[in-house]
Amino acid sequence: MKFRFFIWISWIALIILIVVQYYYISETFKTKQQQFDSEFSSLAKLGLYEFENRYFDFVQDSIFDLLDDYAYFAMYDVGFVQDSIKKDSIRNVIMENFSLHLNISNAREKYLESYFSEAGEPSNFITTYRVRRLRLLAFANEVPVYEDTANDLPKAFREGYLLNSYTVERNNYRMKYEYYIAFPEKSERITQEMTLSIILSVATLVIVFGVFFLTLRNLLIQKRLSELKSDFINNMTHELKTPLSTISVASSTLARSDGQLERDRIIELSGIIKKQNRHLTRMIDRILDISIWEKDQVKIDRQPTPIRQFILDILQAFNSAHPELSMDIRMKEILPGLKMELDQVHMTTVLNNLLSNVVRYGGSPPHARIDVSASDQGITIHVADNGAGISEEERRQVFDKFFRGKDARKNAVKGLGLGLFYVKQIIEAHGGTVTLDGNSRKGAVFIIQIPY
Repeated sequence: MKFRFFIWISWIALIILIVVQYYYISETFKTKQQQFDSEFSSLAKLGLYEFENRYFDFVQDSIFDLLDDYAYFAMYDVGFVQDSIKKDSIRNVIMENFSLHLNISNAREKYLESYFSEAGEPSNFITTYRVRRLRLLAFANEVPVYEDTANDLPKAFREGYLLNSYTVERNNYRMKYEYYIAFPEKSERITQEMTLSIILSVATLVIVFGVFFLTLRNLLIQKRLSELKSDFINNMTHELKTPLSTISVASSTLARSDGQLERDRIIELSGIIKKQNRHLTRMIDRILDISIWEKDQVKIDRQPTPIRQFILDILQAFNSAHPELSMDIRMKEILPGLKMELDQVHMTTVLNNLLSNVVRYGGSPPHARIDVSASDQGITIHVADNGAGISEEERRQVFDKFFRGKDARKNAVKGLGLGLFYVKQIIEAHGGTVTLDGNSRKGAVFIIQIPY
C-alpha cells in the first residue's frame, strides 16, 4: 500500500513539475513578446513620425488625386444601379481599387527599413494600409461604400502594430485609413532568445524523469527481491521443519524406549535420523554454495571429459534414483571420443537440477526428452519435460535467485528457488549460455550451449 502511494505521489509531483515548467516557459514567452511589442512598436512609430515630419509623400498624394477621379465615375455607377446585389458588388470593386492603389506607395516602408538598420534592429517586417471607412461624395450627398466595424485584419497583421491613422478628403470621396506594421518572424526570434531557458527546462525534466525511473526501477527490484526473500524464508522454514520434525519424533521415540525397543526398530529409527540429517546437510550446503558463488570464491576445475559417457552416466544414475521418470535420449553426432574441458562435479549438479525439475513439474508420469548435439562451436543440450510449461510472465525470472513459480507455490512443490540460479552460474562460468525456449507451446525446454 505504501509503495503504491509513493508511486502515485511521485507521478503527481512529476505532472506538477511539467505544468510548472510549461507555465514558466509560456509566461517567459509572453513577457518576451510584450517586451518585443513595446520595443519595436515604439521604434516603428518614432521612425514613422520622423518620416512624416521630414518628407512629403508625393507618390501617395498623386494616388489620392487619381482616386478622386476614379470616385467621380464610380459615383455614377453606384447611382444608376437599382439592384441591391449589383450595388453591393460595385461597392466591393470600388473598395478593392482603393485598397490596391493605397498600398502602391512604399516610401514609408523604405524609410523604416533604413531607420531599423541604423538602429541595429532587423528590418524583416511587412506593412499595409487598411481602409476603415470610405464614402463617395456628390454635391451634398454621401454614398457609403465601406465601414469596417469588425476590425477584421489579415492574418499576417493580427499580431502587428497600428502605427498611425489618417483621414483624407477629396472632392469626390472621404476616406479613413490606418497604417500597420508586422514582424512575421517575431515568434522565431523570441524562441531563439529563449533557447537556453528551453534547453535547461527540458534538461531538468529529462534528469528528473531519469532519476525517477531509475529510482522506480530500483524500488521494483528491491520489492521483488523482498518478495523472493520472503518466499525463500517461508520455503526454507517449511523445508527445515519437515526433517527436523522427523528427527525430533525419532529421537523422542528412542529416548522414551528405555532399552525396550527391538534392534530392527532401533536401526530403522537411526536410519531415519541419519537420512534426515543428510537431507538437512545437503540443503545447508546448497545455500552455502550459492553464498560462496556470489563472492566469486568458487573455482571451476576443468578436466578433459568424454561427453557421451559422462552424460549417459549422469542420466543412468538419476534414472536409477527416480524410476518414475521416463527418458528419451538422443545424441546427434556425439562420438565416443569427443571430449571437452568441464568441471564434472558442477556439471553433474546442473543436469541433476534440470532433471529434478522434470520430476517435480512434469506430467503424470513425468517424461524427459534429452537432446545432445555437437557443432564446430561446441555442444548443445536440450532438456524438455511434459509439464504445463512456464508462463510468459515468469520466463524472465526463472533464473533469478530464490524465484519460484506460482504453480510451484500453489501446489506446495518443495524447493528453495536456487536450482536454476545455480545452473545459470555454472554454465556461464564455462563460457556458455542457458536459456528457456520461448517457442515451446507444451512443457518447458531448457537449452544449454557450451563452447569448446
